[in-house]
Amino acid sequence: MKSVYRISLLALIIGLGLVLLFNLWRPVALNFGQLSNLAFPKSSAGQFAFAVIGDNEGENPFYADLIRQISQNQDIKFLLHVGDATASGTSEEFQALKKANAELGLKIPVYFVPGNHDLTTD
Repeated sequence: MKSVYRISLLALIIGLGLVLLFNLWRPVALNFGQLSNLAFPKSSAGQFAFAVIGDNEGENPFYADLIRQISQNQDIKFLLHVGDATASGTSEEFQALKKANAELGLKIPVYFVPGNHDLTTD
């Protein structure tokens, strides 16, 4: 039984070494700079509406349609994206998403809650 534990420990050490050696591990903090600051809009009436979306992993026809609908609704004051806005969390993907949102007419603040794909590829 001891040999099973030794083999498992050895495999774990080798695996960790390979991850570090080939830079397969990316610190999660690298992508947090892409996320919006949370400062919710103030409303004189004390009421507001917001939209919640998630798991679009970049641009797709359904996402584009949702953003167009949200853009046309004057009651919606901000958009909360609950994760997986990108496929792998690169700066380029976040920039492309911001550009797509602007091109689709989205003028309200967007607040991101990072999903696993926004932090790293799985």
